Amino acid sequence: NIPPVAASYRKNMGFVDTHDKNVKYFSTKRISKKWWHTVFYSCLDMAINNSWVLFQKKNNSSISQKDFRLR
Repeated sequence: NIPPVAASYRKNMGFVDTHDKNVKYFSTKRISKKWWHTVFYSCLDMAINNSWVLFQKKNNSSISQKDFRLR
């Protein structure tokens, strides 16, 4: 028997990989000496990616992430 936590992890791990792949191509990250810049840009990338996914699901759309960011 697999513990429920391990089963959930295995089931949802693909979403993390998809998120990382989507963010990699259109990242807002910049090189900075300040640690909070890195955190801010990571959170911004996450928010933009999540809003793109939600937009696609709500509107039954297949708009690319690039076009979504340019809107």
